[in-house]
Amino acid sequence: MTQSTIPGEAVSLEELQAVAGDGTKLRYALMEMAAKIPDAIALGRGDPDLDTPEYVIEAAKAAVADGRADKPTLVAGLPALREAVARKLREDNNIPVDADGVIITNGGQEAIFLIMQALLDPGDEILVPDPRYTSYDQAIAAAGGVMVTVPTEPEDDFDLLPSAVEAAITPKTKALLIVSPN
Repeated sequence: MTQSTIPGEAVSLEELQAVAGDGTKLRYALMEMAAKIPDAIALGRGDPDLDTPEYVIEAAKAAVADGRADKPTLVAGLPALREAVARKLREDNNIPVDADGVIITNGGQEAIFLIMQALLDPGDEILVPDPRYTSYDQAIAAAGGVMVTVPTEPEDDFDLLPSAVEAAITPKTKALLIVSPN
C-alpha cells in the first residue's frame, strides 16, 4: 500500500490499477481523492455555486403545468427565448443581433462543440489557454482542428500574456478560444 498525500488516507496502488483501464472510473476515483485535499481547486466542470433563483423555479413549474416541458424544443431554442436574449443583447450590451442570430444550447460544452464545427476547417489551429477545460480537446478534434495550447503561469496569476499568444500564432491559426470565466 502506498501512502497518499491526504492526511489520514492511504491509497492502494492496486486499487488505482484496478480502475486504470477505465478512464471514467479512474477519473472519478482521482476526483474523490482530490476532494479530500484541503484547499484543492477543482478545474473540472463548472458547477454553479449559487442557488437557483425563485423566478426560475416558478417559470419551470409553470412550463411543466402548462405542458410546455414535455417534448423536445427546436434545435436552436424556443423562439420567444431567442428573441428575449436578442433584445437583452441589443438593449443592455449594444450588440446588434436579432433572434435569428441567437442559438440556445444545453450548456457550454454543446456551445463550444457547435462553434468549433462552424468555425474550423480540417487542419485549422485554435489557440487555447492552458490550464483548460478538457472538453475543448474533443470539440476541436471532432471538427478536424488542431489545438495549440498557450501556457498561463501561476507567477502571472494565470493571466494570458500577449507575448505567449504571439509566440503560438502560426499561418494556420484561425482563432483564440477565450471562455470567461476561465
